[in-house]
Amino acid sequence: MTELVFHRAEVLSHDAQKYSSTEIFGGGAYAFAVNGVVTAGTRDIQSQSTTHEHQALWVRDLDTGQEINLQLSDVGFRARPGHILTLAADARDGTWERLANESTGESNDRAGKFSRTAAEPMLQKQHQGWAAGVLLLIPLLNWIAGIFALVYTLNHPLSYAGLKVPGVATRTFKEIGAGVAAFVGPYASIVFSQEGLPFFAFLSLVVAVWGAFLYGKYWKEAYAAAAKVCLDRAALFDAKFAAFRKTLPPMQQRAGAASDRGGAAPMELGA
Repeated sequence: MTELVFHRAEVLSHDAQKYSSTEIFGGGAYAFAVNGVVTAGTRDIQSQSTTHEHQALWVRDLDTGQEINLQLSDVGFRARPGHILTLAADARDGTWERLANESTGESNDRAGKFSRTAAEPMLQKQHQGWAAGVLLLIPLLNWIAGIFALVYTLNHPLSYAGLKVPGVATRTFKEIGAGVAAFVGPYASIVFSQEGLPFFAFLSLVVAVWGAFLYGKYWKEAYAAAAKVCLDRAALFDAKFAAFRKTLPPMQQRAGAASDRGGAAPMELGA
């Protein structure tokens, strides 16, 4: 996993600032009529306040002596000067992915692309194909459903964070074919019924239902494959992070190493 950089560091300083943001919604006027009676009024204005916390930590890498400015937003990471940290960051943009305070045993994830939570949206979407397949069977309504289904089908993730998702392109073409069968089948059945061909009308419905089933099946497989890529990457990240932590020297040696090293050019790690 070359796209990650691991650090072992000692906290030099820790500054935390809290601030609030307020969201205002609602308001405005309304009017409606029932049996000739007009009712009008205004909507109440509502607000919601949220407290945020921004943390700035200066830490010193125990292996290189380089000082790192670590910026955290709404993480609630607890540390003080002298604590020893293990952190993993994205090598490309410097974004931190996981922090572990070796002095307290606490750990924080950013819930980024290396986290298991990255797979959650794909796991949630994998069952939506069944509903879309059913809507494709309903004449007239399936025109609208077909447009949305096509957009979502073409939007399947072919790669995730630079990693190719296997088989998604093939499943996408199969999905489109199954969707077309589900879409056209009901109309073909109506035409055959009007022409006095009940067998072909029934056969068209069978093909349509089978197409709707396959559409949902291929949709689920596409998002399941993308979710598996996320989970496999998260598992590899967990293993790499755990392996790096096992290489840490005793606490006393780490603290001593930090105090003996000179400062190097500082670097930034964003939130």
